Amino acid sequence: MSTRFHKFGLALLLLLVAAGAQAEIKYVLLFIGDGFGPAQRELTETLLGRKLMMSTLPTAARTGTDNYGGTVTDSAASGTAIACGVKTNNGVIGMDHELRPVASLAARLKERGFKVGLVSSSPLNDATPAAHYAHQPSRSMLDEIAAEIPATGVDYLGGAALAGNAEASYAMLQDNGYTVIAANDALTRLPDSDKVYAVAQPFTRWTTEQASSRPTLAEHTRAAIAQLYNPDGFFLMVENGHTDYAGHSNDAGKLIHEVVALDEAVQAGLAFQALHPQETLLIVTADHETGGLNIDQMKAALLPLLRLQKQEIGAIAGEARQRLKDSKLTTAAGLVEFFEDQLGLAQQPFTAVERQTVITALGGTDADQSGLAEHLDDGLRAAFRCRDARLGIAYTTGGHSGAKIITNAAGPGCELFAEPLENSDIPQRIEKAMSQHAD
Repeated sequence: MSTRFHKFGLALLLLLVAAGAQAEIKYVLLFIGDGFGPAQRELTETLLGRKLMMSTLPTAARTGTDNYGGTVTDSAASGTAIACGVKTNNGVIGMDHELRPVASLAARLKERGFKVGLVSSSPLNDATPAAHYAHQPSRSMLDEIAAEIPATGVDYLGGAALAGNAEASYAMLQDNGYTVIAANDALTRLPDSDKVYAVAQPFTRWTTEQASSRPTLAEHTRAAIAQLYNPDGFFLMVENGHTDYAGHSNDAGKLIHEVVALDEAVQAGLAFQALHPQETLLIVTADHETGGLNIDQMKAALLPLLRLQKQEIGAIAGEARQRLKDSKLTTAAGLVEFFEDQLGLAQQPFTAVERQTVITALGGTDADQSGLAEHLDDGLRAAFRCRDARLGIAYTTGGHSGAKIITNAAGPGCELFAEPLENSDIPQRIEKAMSQHAD
């Protein structure tokens, strides 16, 4: 009897394991680092002295990002490829290269009864999130893009405010049954209902002591999951657009904090996956690389210098401009000292050569306040380049590059995310994984 019972128990266990392995995929989490290439990842990991959580996922594949014409993509074309599975022209949202509307994976899942959520630190009608619900020939048609939200039935939106005529767009959403909560504490006031937009710009922490009333991208992710969770399934896209902003401004100090913020959001997704391992597919990817970051000569021992930068380059420029206006700064030498302070170089000041490089970019020693204001951005960029050169890193462009990015995946069907891989393959492979793991 005991032997028979043991065999029966073993057979039952094997059946349960087999059934679990083929459980239906109900939850799809897609994380996108805008402008996030392999160099940005390696730079951050070298500084941290450890792998990012996303880099520990079971699969990793280099992923092509070129647009329909085979040239360097923008976020509209790459966002459309990731969302809809087609290559298109730069600037185009949710349409193919002949401007024919294409249904996104999110829309197709919505038709199957899934809830859909979009979270981003960029405006929710910006190119990457917009590609999941809108169909417009130009990414600049911000109000028209926002107007498509109700028709596509996106259940949850969270993160940055809308761009364009935001107030009119919020009114339109409310007229169509959405609850719009625009406040730093929006996540604590979410209603127990569908159709919510929690407008609270995600906060990226630069130091462990730094606090904010605004939620982080990870907190936005957890709130979105809680709001969307249901037995029929959900699709959630989470984007950090500020990794892209850091690339465009060639700001490695900002970059490392934004990459960590993205990885913390991924960790929030993995925590949910741990509770539903057989039903959750999680993907981390990027739309393209921004900045042409070169780390071939990177000096790992000096990278902690990036942590000493006090604020992002745009904020440094704004403060310097105000100080010039208030006559608190009046000379090129004074500006150089201000840049040193903001970059955390007070104990490691610019060398004579570096100082002269920055002063020359500011218009020279004799430049007056008007001239300093005119050349402020040039001087600040020169200061950043001098700092970066010490670290053995260099940006080669202020735009996008054609570098392949990395796609990681975990969960049922993750093995499908293998090379060769193009960004337009991602939604198709998600659907293939779902079909292979259907009940």
